[in-house]
Amino acid sequence: MNPLSLGALLHDVGQLLLPEGIASSPKLSKAGWILVKRHPLTGVQLLSKLPGIDPTVMKIVYQHHEQCHGRGYPKALKCDTISDLSKIVAIADVYDRLVNARDVKRGLAPHKALALMFAKKRKEFQGEYLETFIKMLGVYPPGTVCRFSSGDVGVVVSVDPANPLLPEVVIYDANIPKRDAMIYRLGEDIDLSITGILNPGE
Repeated sequence: MNPLSLGALLHDVGQLLLPEGIASSPKLSKAGWILVKRHPLTGVQLLSKLPGIDPTVMKIVYQHHEQCHGRGYPKALKCDTISDLSKIVAIADVYDRLVNARDVKRGLAPHKALALMFAKKRKEFQGEYLETFIKMLGVYPPGTVCRFSSGDVGVVVSVDPANPLLPEVVIYDANIPKRDAMIYRLGEDIDLSITGILNPGE
């Protein structure tokens, strides 16, 4: 596995040593927040005990909460002192936290998370990396709950950057178990288009 993939997989490994419930708590006390902010260092300490861990991976684990404007943690590094791979994982991490928020009610639909990152958080990130991330996820990022021209509802499961308006989707049918649901590519397998976006709660 390449260092970027492994670093992304292990970036929050330090949270394993947090007191139970802290990592998933929707509201953190000041003391709880101090503990959470230690997890990059704790992660590196854990990985340093394992043989053969690439130092590049440990740097990702240590720096994935650093921000280009210098307000991240644990060292408040500026953009030119954060590793490129750490910058990439930081973008994915923030996107994941916006979509899969600790407080489920505050989770954003994927397209809204991308819009927020671009409009209000872009100074945290390397600009061209954020733009590439948004282009790769497309107009309807995976996980987007959609309404189709047929009136049916479904979810986007994958995106083709060459055809961002024609993702692969699963159409919801209460009579079909999840494991048996078919995946359709819009415009090829099924003649439907997306007419609206729904919040997951809807």
